[in-house]
Amino acid sequence: MEQNDQQSEQQQELVSANQSDTTLLANYHRIAEELNAGLDLVAARAALAPIMNTPDTTQLAFLKALAQEATSDAADIAQAINTLSENKEVRKAARSALVRLEKNNAYPEWAPPDGPTLSQALEQITNADADANDPILTELQSLFAGAENLFVEDETVEIVHDFITEWTDGNYEEAYDHLSSSSSLRAGLSREDWATQRRAWFDEAHPAKLEITFVDPADDEEVDAEVPVEEAETEMPAVEAGWSIEFVNLPQKPDFKELPFATAFFTETGRHWFWTRYTVVQEGEQWVIQDMIDAGANAFQLSEDELRQRINDIKDQVLLASEEEDDEEFEDEDDEDEDEDDEDEDEDEDDEDDSLLGSLESLGEVLSLTVKAMHYSDALVAKKPTEDSSAYELAIDQALSANEAERAAVYAQKLAEDVPAMRPHALNTLALIYAMIAANSHEDDEHDEEERFMSLAETTLRSAISGGNNPKGEVFLANMLIQQDDNLDEAESLLLHAKESTADTESFFSIDLGLAEIAMSRGNKEVALNYYQHAASLNPQDEEIWFRVGYLESQLHRYQDAIASLQRSVMLAPDLTEAYTELAGIHVVQKSLGKAREILREGLEVNPDAADLFAALSLVYMQGNDIRNAAKYLEQAETLDSEDEMVQEARQMFNAQKAQQQRSLPRNKHNKPHKKKR
Repeated sequence: MEQNDQQSEQQQELVSANQSDTTLLANYHRIAEELNAGLDLVAARAALAPIMNTPDTTQLAFLKALAQEATSDAADIAQAINTLSENKEVRKAARSALVRLEKNNAYPEWAPPDGPTLSQALEQITNADADANDPILTELQSLFAGAENLFVEDETVEIVHDFITEWTDGNYEEAYDHLSSSSSLRAGLSREDWATQRRAWFDEAHPAKLEITFVDPADDEEVDAEVPVEEAETEMPAVEAGWSIEFVNLPQKPDFKELPFATAFFTETGRHWFWTRYTVVQEGEQWVIQDMIDAGANAFQLSEDELRQRINDIKDQVLLASEEEDDEEFEDEDDEDEDEDDEDEDEDEDDEDDSLLGSLESLGEVLSLTVKAMHYSDALVAKKPTEDSSAYELAIDQALSANEAERAAVYAQKLAEDVPAMRPHALNTLALIYAMIAANSHEDDEHDEEERFMSLAETTLRSAISGGNNPKGEVFLANMLIQQDDNLDEAESLLLHAKESTADTESFFSIDLGLAEIAMSRGNKEVALNYYQHAASLNPQDEEIWFRVGYLESQLHRYQDAIASLQRSVMLAPDLTEAYTELAGIHVVQKSLGKAREILREGLEVNPDAADLFAALSLVYMQGNDIRNAAKYLEQAETLDSEDEMVQEARQMFNAQKAQQQRSLPRNKHNKPHKKKR
């Protein structure tokens, strides 16, 4: 009986909504007239009130019906609702209605009136005689009231960021000015004396390469637990920061309170990591730093159990933040799936902006949490928990996830030193991290550092395999030698030895790749193909392997096999442009220029900005002596990437072919002998 009553109520609501929808549709011309007669947003809201005061279901039904009315009045209302509605679903329905109306050549003439300037809005907000019933004013007042703490937060974060930056750059007078007149960080010194002391240290320690990972308002609970009682009695905003710099360790540590305890130190670069919290106060109209709490040093005072608990708590927070982000993305995907085909073209800019902002905030939160966990890991690892290696392994994972390769190296070094049973594995990991640091140095054009860390990686691997039974280390070292194109005989010996002592499929795969590369370097394509084919059998979902197999089959003139392998590569990775160009090349050899062009156009449908595909298409047209089309596609290729190797090759061939054509043209008529007139 109760269920029947609920169904009856739902039916009544549906009937009522349909009636309201019909009434609104009958009057939409009048609503549009009032909308266009208004001079401001208040008037626009008033004109739309008959629609926007109805239930959401009614508004959605009305907009769906409105989309069938091919008039500018209908488009005006849809535009206004899209602009002014606070309901996400209603705005989306309004945008969909606009899309349908535009397909029927019905475009809006209504545009949102200009709002007040910022100064006018501020004047209204602070005007005691302002109209209290003005909805726009009320909304602005609410916005500014809610943003007040945000502005304060931004200022306090900025002052801490600036202080750390000025201090590490050696701008000590400016750093001093960021401290309150009663700040303990001034140590009772004058501006000049304070700066002079620190400059002497700067000249010896050479601090450089500041990296600030995060500067955020501090968590109230953590601050309450660590702020001295006398300071806790006065409410002061607190800001925490995770940062690091490189500097030379001097025999005697300077007595600078603002230079905190380093929770981790990387010998190879001199990088020190810090975690600090600052309390800030307002002096006059400026925010300044009152005091600093050394959060990193405090972490070292916790027991092993407390450290593990804090690390686990942060892991839970990171997992929660990641799940919330995944849920938001899943909801967005659901929303997109529910849209009709014609709605897919209509981008929801507001939702995209909100989603991007939310993603950035979530990433920032995850990063700052991960960095805090690393400081706790620093403290835990310092206690040498030799009974298990999980603390070290977790710390390495945390550092790599935060893109902190140097810090990961610190943990790998400690794992190798503190847990003898894990030494080979730890050294393998350390060598890999050294190689990552070398790659980063290469990107930064620090080639001396790149060479140094590659040398460290090789030395570390040789140490790792010296104890025997370390096939992964042998494979890694062999691949390094192959990459350097050096000592290929030693690399081959390492790979073959590793093959005898491992049962790991992943290692077998890497061994096959290495042996194939050695065979290629020696010009033995048949042997290389055999190794690549075996690697493909171990990992048939690897598109790069199928490309290499197809390439070698083509080189060995096994064209049908090559086509099958390359098509498989394209199927697995449609963005692998090399596979398309190689396929096209095979069809050119087989005199199937039309098929070659077809394949390249298929590739361009998936990769419309691929310069090499345009260049390859130009080359195919050159094969057919179609200089006009060849020039057109070559121009597109050069616009996209004139430095691409295939683009440059196409340009050279085009110039040569064009010159050849010009040489083969008939001579100019002025060079021909004149015929005598009769």
